[in-house]
Amino acid sequence: MPSREAVAREITRTLLDIANEEITGSDRLVVTLTVRDDQDRTISVASLIFTNEWINDPQ
Repeated sequence: MPSREAVAREITRTLLDIANEEITGSDRLVVTLTVRDDQDRTISVASLIFTNEWINDPQ
């Protein structure tokens, strides 16, 4: 099994790649990633939440 640091780096890279593709034009995005080991046991659950709230309404 890879080290926790290696798994965390891959999780981060994957979440950012997904967000980069999916966030365009969206004010809200939630991406959750579940990592399983080779015996299908969950070893990590990571989430990335993006929100954007416009303060002024353009006229």
